[in-house]
Amino acid sequence: DTEEHVEAVVEERPFFDSFIGWKLGQDNDAEHIDGVSGATLTSFAIIESVALRLGGHRPSLKFSDPVDIENVRYIFPEAERLDDKRVLDSDGIVLGTILRSAPNTDDIIGYAGPSDALVGLDSNDRVVGITIGQTYEGQRYADDVRDSDYYRERHKGKTLEELANIDLDKLHVDAVSGATMTSMAVGEAAAIRAQLELDRREQSVSAAVIPFEVRDIATIIAIIVACFVAFTKSKAKRRVRLALQIYLITVVGLWVGDMLSLALMGGWAMGAVPWKSAPGLVALVAASFVLPSATGKPVYCHHLCPHGAAQEILFRIIPGRISLPSGLRHMLRYLPAVLLVAAVAIIGSGASVSLSSLEAFDAWVFGIAGTATIVIAIAGLVVSAFIPQAYCKYGCPTGLILNYARTARHEHSLSRGDYVAAGLVVIACAMAWI
Repeated sequence: DTEEHVEAVVEERPFFDSFIGWKLGQDNDAEHIDGVSGATLTSFAIIESVALRLGGHRPSLKFSDPVDIENVRYIFPEAERLDDKRVLDSDGIVLGTILRSAPNTDDIIGYAGPSDALVGLDSNDRVVGITIGQTYEGQRYADDVRDSDYYRERHKGKTLEELANIDLDKLHVDAVSGATMTSMAVGEAAAIRAQLELDRREQSVSAAVIPFEVRDIATIIAIIVACFVAFTKSKAKRRVRLALQIYLITVVGLWVGDMLSLALMGGWAMGAVPWKSAPGLVALVAASFVLPSATGKPVYCHHLCPHGAAQEILFRIIPGRISLPSGLRHMLRYLPAVLLVAAVAIIGSGASVSLSSLEAFDAWVFGIAGTATIVIAIAGLVVSAFIPQAYCKYGCPTGLILNYARTARHEHSLSRGDYVAAGLVVIACAMAWI
């Protein structure tokens, strides 16, 4: 930068005082810090640099104003107003679209500063014209570029791909006489903006396609086979069920690691459902709630849970049975509800306690399992070898939720599960409002 501009900023102590209170790791309020008069670009560069260093995001301060319709009329003479990118005439008819290069080209300097290049496109996405919008160049240079019919329409009829691949060496040939550096900078900015628009459209198309990976397909196969076992009366059902259980343990559990859990549902409740990045897991959750609600059959717990499959196989192959006293059985049946209430309390309070510590399922995912979940998983499997599905009955809060989804369809009056559900809603609302 020039020594005079830097000195002007350094001597403006209130400018630096404006940064007091900014925080590390946050997007701070950069737009409300005024640039130093006479050294606007220099002070803007400092503001953007500090914002980037503290928050990881660089704001655009040079071209924060909306596109001026007067500049748009150099490309679309009948333009009356803008609706986002669309250019409309007085009757509201769409004339085309306008793309502005700012803030992506704020660092492209012409003669005295950067410019916001405007690219006009027709309904077929072909270039109508290029002009200069807001700029830090001298007024004469900017007007020379705007008034040049040849420069404005030099790329008329080109596609975005052709504009993006413009030979920058030829910009000098097409430059406006008397405003060479300004027009070259606008041309370069227009080419960059065209490429950015192509990239954005490609990403939009990619985002619209759900990427199914091998792990997603493996989970969906398990869902399909589980539905066959649950809803058919085939004679081969018993053999298929055993094969499914082995598949659940080895593939879905140990390899894929897709299982319902409080940690999963709590994370989705606080964040978002990753239906694009994990479609197989989303399908598993959807099937686990929709199928029991519609059919009354506990499809997930009986046919899709790897931990449940492991319990059933162990109980089948290990001799010896244990019968719990009726009083103890009655008390233990309340344990899943207690864990579920604890999970809601943890989520609502923001406590730094992992919900995976309340269940056994993270133990199936090597490398991330904590001590608590490993202990719960091993203890549950050991006990289930002598008491059928012991963990499912006496220790699984996720199973309690799914069982409620199954049994609620048969109820015509309020049940104990309804009161528990209502209580959890009240707890969650209270924690959200406090």
